[in-house]
Amino acid sequence: MCNYNKMVFIDKEIFKDKIGIYLIENKLNGKVYIGQTSMRFYKRFLHHRWKLRNNAHDNKMLQEDYNTFGESEFQFKVIEVLDKTSNEFDTLEIKYIEDYKTQCGVYNIQKGGKKSGMTGVAMSESTKKKIGDKNKINMTGRKASEKTKKKMSESRKGLVRKNLCKLSDELARNIKEMLMDGQRPSEVAKATGVDYRIVNNIFSNNTYKHVKINGWEDFYEHRPKYLHSPRVLSKTQIEEIKHFKECGYTDKQLAEMYGVSRDTIRLYKN
Repeated sequence: MCNYNKMVFIDKEIFKDKIGIYLIENKLNGKVYIGQTSMRFYKRFLHHRWKLRNNAHDNKMLQEDYNTFGESEFQFKVIEVLDKTSNEFDTLEIKYIEDYKTQCGVYNIQKGGKKSGMTGVAMSESTKKKIGDKNKINMTGRKASEKTKKKMSESRKGLVRKNLCKLSDELARNIKEMLMDGQRPSEVAKATGVDYRIVNNIFSNNTYKHVKINGWEDFYEHRPKYLHSPRVLSKTQIEEIKHFKECGYTDKQLAEMYGVSRDTIRLYKN
């Protein structure tokens, strides 16, 4: 869709290139998610927004409220700016989680700090089995109900038909910023709801040249060449590839969308 209710980054122009401690706030109930980042705040903001829009956020409580209340009811704020050399990232994240927990409630499950995360924690055998079973389903495909098939069909048709309208200059500028921040055209398309072909044309500097943004010309000249490693696609993805191919997508576009080589696309579409 060309217009959508966005999660706002408060004072983006002031903080977008800085690093430190931030929060995502539910404006309806005041509950917050606290985080730290050593990457640019704006890139971290885009990462969270992409995950939430794709129902893939690591914090399930935040994801559930996002799904319930809608994106426009959340905002991204910077709490404290830090220097890359600072050793206070963990200390301040823990402090702010405790402070906000008593004030308005937090989505954070862990107490904060990198050491409190799941890195290095051994999985139980039951958890491993659940993940393995889920992966088997994703890799081999599963038979969908007629209702699910209808929804998938409508969704795919929508992906092809919608978003071929002319973009606003503001949206085109946002897309350029996301591309410059290192997101693939396929990731930007998913995050914004704009058709992949339009995003890829912006990435290739074929369209919206009139939308000026600092550093774009240098980015375009040295833009990344995305490489793909071979992987197995699910039956659902194979059907999508065939459908998109019938609707005019090229092998190159499909390879970028699914993170595989063009040879893999040629193999599966046949």
